[in-house]
Amino acid sequence: MEPQRMGTISLALSSDQEIVVDTKADAVDCSKFLVDIYGTTFLGQTYATEQFVYESMPDEVVIPYGDYTVSAQNCMEDAAASGFGCARYYGVSEQVAVMSQEVEKVTVKCTMVNGKVTLTFDESFLEDFSNVTVDVEATRSVSMTSSQANAPTDVYFNVPQTGTQLIYTIHGTVAEGTESEKRLTYTNSSSPMTLFPAKWAKITIKSNHNGLIGPGVIVDGEMGSDSYTEFIDPEDGDAVVGGTAGLPVIQVDTRIDDATMIDCIIDIL
Repeated sequence: MEPQRMGTISLALSSDQEIVVDTKADAVDCSKFLVDIYGTTFLGQTYATEQFVYESMPDEVVIPYGDYTVSAQNCMEDAAASGFGCARYYGVSEQVAVMSQEVEKVTVKCTMVNGKVTLTFDESFLEDFSNVTVDVEATRSVSMTSSQANAPTDVYFNVPQTGTQLIYTIHGTVAEGTESEKRLTYTNSSSPMTLFPAKWAKITIKSNHNGLIGPGVIVDGEMGSDSYTEFIDPEDGDAVVGGTAGLPVIQVDTRIDDATMIDCIIDIL
């Protein structure tokens, strides 16, 4: 049998980022990326290195001659869906042949493979509403309270390539502590957004002070012992049921942007 001959793999990682839209991406620390090298040797054996943290990798990794693939990611899939989650960047190289004295440059394009949702509470909303709760649901459900409404809040979801429904439901109390106190709800459940990998859904929650807003605004709550639900007419802004003239209602602006792509340059020797 032919003896197993060994070659060397040497890795270098760049942190160049391409911002696809006119938004500022979060900085990505490539030194913490997890790197895997795996493939089949020329003798037909399956081979994989241990998972390396890039900043602590040896300068050279000796592996058998063979055909290999290199992957890089900043965190594992489970970690990206824990709590509010985190942006998960992942990429896989094309297959490369590792042989003695041959050098080939391999590019691993690490794209954000989960979806990002940013909630921003406009000043108008914080002026009019208190006791705020927000539920965001995609591949899982995440809930927030008004204590988290003072700064943009990011939530990450691991989503399939085909996308998944993104539903948000916002609750807020208007005129709290008065006879006209009401608990209002806004939801997009009747026409949900679709969240895809490497997409960034930006949801800005506002208030329309005079209560004239459409479409799809739902008002529910209690006034004494009388419960009611109210829909705001999208054509003229008049209430179809109930009477909340002059009270603010919840307004939501949405936008979908592309996420960041990182080029990880890896030299195979």
